[in-house]
Amino acid sequence: MGLAILQPEFEQLFCDLNPNFIVIDMFHPWIVDVVAELGIPRIMFNGTSYLARSAAHSVEQCSPHLNVESDTDKFVLPGLPNTLEMTRLQLPDWLRSLN
Repeated sequence: MGLAILQPEFEQLFCDLNPNFIVIDMFHPWIVDVVAELGIPRIMFNGTSYLARSAAHSVEQCSPHLNVESDTDKFVLPGLPNTLEMTRLQLPDWLRSLN
């Protein structure tokens, strides 16, 4: 919220500096519109670890947690270079079942 208050100052700074590109993150969505208006290319940076994102993708795409009997049974996350096991209890509540 604090950086949104500074939006006009950032817009002026981007105009003054005329950068080749801007690296942004997901916490300042207004920057997308600003750099688009100014014709500045942007690169999105996601600070979440690559392993965490890969594990989440594996669960979302393959649903290996639905193939175990209980919340404490281990399942392997497919598609990762090394074996990574989890239980359903380690997943967020909204992801533990199809419903």
